[in-house]
Amino acid sequence: MIARSRPPRVVKLVDTGDLKSPAHCERAGSSPAPGTIKFLYYTYAFLIVFLFLFPFAFADEFIDANFGVMVIPITVITGWVFNQLYIFGSVLARPFDRLETDVPMHFICRNLEIDLKQAIGEDKIPEPIEPVNGVLY
Repeated sequence: MIARSRPPRVVKLVDTGDLKSPAHCERAGSSPAPGTIKFLYYTYAFLIVFLFLFPFAFADEFIDANFGVMVIPITVITGWVFNQLYIFGSVLARPFDRLETDVPMHFICRNLEIDLKQAIGEDKIPEPIEPVNGVLY
């Protein structure tokens, strides 16, 4: 049963099922995104095939323009750019790995916990999470 001493807003949230339990919030952090890791392998395989075929595809154009020597440096630069895009994509595909660029789930959950405990009038309110070396985890 819901205690009658809770504010009406909190009682409404619990009664309607909008706020079922804190475990629902933590489930988002422990659930893997569907199929992202599998697609990263395909992306990397495509990158390797592309970099292998790139010099052969554009060799005639570079030779016709008297830039035949530039095929290798342009292939390396193109490969570096696409590899960086692959790395960015692989990092962004996992937003809950506790990296600097990830979603600070612990910070968000602690702030929600503090707000809810203040709303229901509890005395034991935890301290907010402070950044570690300028990063929230």
